[in-house]
Amino acid sequence: MPNCDFYANSTDFQLIINFILKDLECKIYESYSDYEKPISEFHSFEELNDKYSILKNEMKNNVYLQIYNPKASKNLKFRKIELDPNKCDGFKFRYSCDGWGLIQLYLGKLENNILKNSHTNHNSEKRASKWENIHENSLGKIHEWDWKIVNSTSRKLNRFIKNQSKDKINSRYILPEAFKLLKSEAKFA
Repeated sequence: MPNCDFYANSTDFQLIINFILKDLECKIYESYSDYEKPISEFHSFEELNDKYSILKNEMKNNVYLQIYNPKASKNLKFRKIELDPNKCDGFKFRYSCDGWGLIQLYLGKLENNILKNSHTNHNSEKRASKWENIHENSLGKIHEWDWKIVNSTSRKLNRFIKNQSKDKINSRYILPEAFKLLKSEAKFA
């Protein structure tokens, strides 16, 4: 399964990030940099927590990450995005982390006792091939990615999330810390 929808909070995210870094031996980057800053790479959950205050439930927004398995390709891209300073408080650029075989990990935040869902997903080789001609200049060739490794990494991540879950709402898994919120009558979005 290329995607996985789930509910998680604070220490659930810590479990997932540690699994990605240690067991999957992947790298974690933010999807988009802050304005006029380079892309951040997170070498530990502590670094991620320092930036986003995950354990204190003080995430200002959902957190968008890219999971990169270096065994899948050497073709990771950091693309500069030009911005309109009139629409971005005077800022002129930011960066994105791009690659055909990256795995997206979106961490949903808790706000006003409502927990937003979290999500994993990645391109399939078939989908990437449909877009290759349009994005070849910015993303390179899809054959530069080992899709077996991409798929295997994604399956292992999704299986880990599923195995950590305590319950399920429809197709969304509920991890332990989120399960406590559910029991305390928090709402899930």
